[in-house]
Amino acid sequence: MQTDDRVIQSCKEEILQHFLKIEASEVKPFPGINELFGNLRERGIKIGIATGRTTLPEKEWERFKRFGLQRFIDSIVTSREVASRKPAPDAIVECAKRMNVPIERCLVVGDTEDDIIAARKAGGIPVAILARDDHLDISESEQPEFIFKNLVEFTLFLEEQESMGRR
Repeated sequence: MQTDDRVIQSCKEEILQHFLKIEASEVKPFPGINELFGNLRERGIKIGIATGRTTLPEKEWERFKRFGLQRFIDSIVTSREVASRKPAPDAIVECAKRMNVPIERCLVVGDTEDDIIAARKAGGIPVAILARDDHLDISESEQPEFIFKNLVEFTLFLEEQESMGRR
């Protein structure tokens, strides 16, 4: 039995619509993200999002706007805009380029192995946030430069660095 391409496409679209509906009602930002982004913005540090999502960039801006985070973000790059998805470095490199920040000065924060691999390939400084228990293996497998249990711990680290004159 041969499956019609239109049926497959219709199923994909229906699944995507269900996902977006659930995401809009149930997905919440990580605790501490508003404080972290606010602190970074106050210090004049740029924030870029290099996502593996294949959605339109406008949809990603809408998603961050829904959480009130868009005011902190300087650039969003989706996988749709680059040649290859993570773990390829394309989205990270493009994001740094759009913000006019040398990649070697970028802390590339992620919560998946692909994020850490892509950060290293891009030439950035890989930082792992172990936001959930299922992310604990990142530290063993990819060995990022820095590992934090959550965003609050990461924020405290950044404040400590600034107080020591590092930026």
